[in-house]
Amino acid sequence: MARGPGAPRTAVPGPARATHWDIDYLLGPIRTWAGNPELHVTVRVPSAWEVGSSPDASARTLPVATGWRLRHEGEHVVAERSLTAASAPEWLNVTLTKPTPWWTPGGVQLGLGARLGDDSRFMVRLGYQLAAPESFLHSLSVETDFREQLVFTPLTQYATPQVAIIPSLGLGLGVPVQVLPEARPGLRLLADLHFGPLGAALSWDHYPALREGTDSFSRLILLLQIGL
Repeated sequence: MARGPGAPRTAVPGPARATHWDIDYLLGPIRTWAGNPELHVTVRVPSAWEVGSSPDASARTLPVATGWRLRHEGEHVVAERSLTAASAPEWLNVTLTKPTPWWTPGGVQLGLGARLGDDSRFMVRLGYQLAAPESFLHSLSVETDFREQLVFTPLTQYATPQVAIIPSLGLGLGVPVQVLPEARPGLRLLADLHFGPLGAALSWDHYPALREGTDSFSRLILLLQIGL
C-alpha cells in the first residue's frame, strides 16, 4: 500500500481527492418539438457539494456554475436551470463535485520494540493517526511496558510521500505525558521510516526537572510499527 502526501500510513493509498460525477443528457431532439418548449432541470445535493456544467461536454472542459440558480434548503443546495428548445445545447452536462475533505482519517498503529539504554525493557505503543492537511500527520498514542511505565503522547509530524520503492520518511514533535511511575510532561523527537503499513520508529523523550528534588532524564525507544 503506497502512501501519497498526507495520507496516513494506515488508511488510503494516496491523498484524499475531490470526487466528480459527470452526467450528460441528450437535448438535441427537443429542437424538433413544436412551440419552442421550455425545459426545467433541478438538482438537489448536500450543501458542501458544487453543481456546474461543462461548456463543451465532448471536450470535458472545467465545469462552471454559469446558468444555474442556487438556493439553500437546510443541509442541501438546490440548483435549477431553465432552457428553451431554441437555446438548448445538443448535450447538457451536469457535473457534481464532492470537495476534498480537509482531513483524512487514518487508522490504528501498533508498535512493538524496546526502550534502549541501561534500563532497557520491552515496550508496546498503540495509537491512532490522521492527516490534516496533506503531508502532516497527527496521532495520539499510549505506551507501556506492562509493569511500571505508562505514557500518553500527542504528536505531529511531517512525512514525505512513498514513491515506488522509496519509503516514506517522517519527522515529528510531540509532548509525552508520563502517568506512571510519576506524572510529568516531556518533549519527544521522532523519526520514522515506513513502506506502506510497515515501518520503524525511533523516538527520543526528554523529561526536564520541573521542581526541586527531581532530576531530568531522557529515554530512547525503538519500535517496529504496523498499521491495522
